Amino acid sequence: MSLATLQRPIVPDSTWPHPSVTAAKRNSNPVEDAAHQQLCSSGYRPLCCVTCYVNGTTVELSGTLPSFFMKQMAQEVIRHVVGIHRIENGIEVVYGKEPLG
Repeated sequence: MSLATLQRPIVPDSTWPHPSVTAAKRNSNPVEDAAHQQLCSSGYRPLCCVTCYVNGTTVELSGTLPSFFMKQMAQEVIRHVVGIHRIENGIEVVYGKEPLG
Protein backbone atom coordinates (compact mmCIF):
# COMPACT_ATOMS: atom_id res chain seq x y z
CA MET A 1 0.00 0.00 0.00
CA SER A 2 1.49 3.33 -1.02
CA LEU A 3 1.97 6.29 1.29
CA ALA A 4 -0.44 8.32 -0.86
CA THR A 5 -3.14 5.70 -0.29
CA LEU A 6 -2.63 5.86 3.48
CA GLN A 7 -2.86 9.66 3.56
CA ARG A 8 -6.07 9.92 1.52
CA PRO A 9 -9.31 9.81 3.54
CA ILE A 10 -11.24 6.60 3.04
CA VAL A 11 -14.95 7.16 2.48
CA PRO A 12 -17.67 4.50 2.65
CA ASP A 13 -18.06 2.77 -0.71
CA SER A 14 -21.55 1.86 -1.90
CA THR A 15 -20.15 -1.19 -3.73
CA TRP A 16 -19.03 -2.81 -0.47
CA PRO A 17 -19.59 -5.48 0.60
CA HIS A 18 -19.24 -7.61 -2.49
CA PRO A 19 -22.63 -9.00 -3.64
CA SER A 20 -21.50 -12.49 -2.62
CA VAL A 21 -21.60 -11.43 1.04
CA THR A 22 -24.96 -12.40 2.49
CA ALA A 23 -27.30 -9.79 3.92
CA ALA A 24 -27.00 -11.41 7.35
CA LYS A 25 -23.25 -10.76 7.40
CA ARG A 26 -23.44 -7.22 6.05
CA ASN A 27 -22.95 -4.42 8.55
CA SER A 28 -25.68 -1.80 8.58
CA ASN A 29 -23.23 1.00 9.41
CA PRO A 30 -21.38 2.53 6.41
CA VAL A 31 -18.35 3.40 8.58
CA GLU A 32 -18.11 -0.26 9.71
CA ASP A 33 -18.41 -1.31 6.07
CA ALA A 34 -15.63 1.08 5.00
CA ALA A 35 -13.35 -0.05 7.84
CA HIS A 36 -13.87 -3.73 7.06
CA GLN A 37 -13.37 -3.07 3.34
CA GLN A 38 -10.01 -1.46 4.12
CA LEU A 39 -8.98 -4.41 6.30
CA CYS A 40 -9.90 -6.95 3.63
CA SER A 41 -8.24 -5.02 0.80
CA SER A 42 -5.06 -4.26 2.76
CA GLY A 43 -3.09 -7.14 1.31
CA TYR A 44 -2.80 -8.75 4.75
CA ARG A 45 -5.19 -11.71 4.52
CA PRO A 46 -5.56 -12.28 8.29
CA LEU A 47 -6.97 -8.76 8.73
CA CYS A 48 -10.15 -9.81 6.95
CA CYS A 49 -11.05 -11.83 10.07
CA VAL A 50 -11.02 -8.75 12.31
CA THR A 51 -14.42 -7.56 13.54
CA CYS A 52 -15.21 -3.83 13.54
CA TYR A 53 -17.89 -2.27 15.70
CA VAL A 54 -18.57 1.45 15.48
CA ASN A 55 -20.05 3.39 18.38
CA GLY A 56 -20.30 7.07 17.44
CA THR A 57 -16.85 8.04 16.18
CA THR A 58 -15.06 5.19 17.98
CA VAL A 59 -14.31 1.89 16.29
CA GLU A 60 -13.63 -1.21 18.36
CA LEU A 61 -11.49 -3.90 16.75
CA SER A 62 -11.75 -7.48 17.99
CA GLY A 63 -10.68 -10.96 16.99
CA THR A 64 -7.39 -12.85 16.98
CA LEU A 65 -4.31 -12.35 14.84
CA PRO A 66 -1.02 -14.29 14.66
CA SER A 67 1.33 -11.38 15.50
CA PHE A 68 1.61 -8.00 17.17
CA PHE A 69 2.62 -6.59 13.76
CA MET A 70 -0.76 -7.66 12.32
CA LYS A 71 -2.56 -6.12 15.30
CA GLN A 72 -0.81 -2.80 14.66
CA MET A 73 -1.46 -3.02 10.90
CA ALA A 74 -5.19 -3.47 11.51
CA GLN A 75 -5.20 -0.23 13.44
CA GLU A 76 -3.11 1.62 10.86
CA VAL A 77 -5.16 0.41 7.89
CA ILE A 78 -8.41 1.90 9.21
CA ARG A 79 -6.90 5.09 10.64
CA HIS A 80 -8.00 7.29 7.72
CA VAL A 81 -11.56 6.00 7.34
CA VAL A 82 -13.90 9.01 7.41
CA GLY A 83 -15.99 8.99 10.57
CA ILE A 84 -13.41 7.26 12.77
CA HIS A 85 -11.78 9.52 15.36
CA ARG A 86 -10.77 6.92 17.95
CA ILE A 87 -9.68 3.28 17.67
CA GLU A 88 -9.93 0.79 20.52
CA ASN A 89 -7.77 -2.16 19.52
CA GLY A 90 -9.01 -5.21 21.41
CA ILE A 91 -7.43 -7.72 19.03
CA GLU A 92 -5.83 -10.67 20.81
CA VAL A 93 -2.44 -11.89 19.57
CA VAL A 94 -2.17 -15.68 19.48
CA TYR A 95 1.29 -16.57 18.17
CA GLY A 96 1.53 -19.50 15.79
CA LYS A 97 -2.20 -19.75 15.14
CA GLU A 98 -4.31 -18.73 12.19
CA PRO A 99 -6.87 -16.02 12.93
CA LEU A 100 -10.20 -17.17 14.28
CA GLY A 101 -13.10 -15.84 12.30
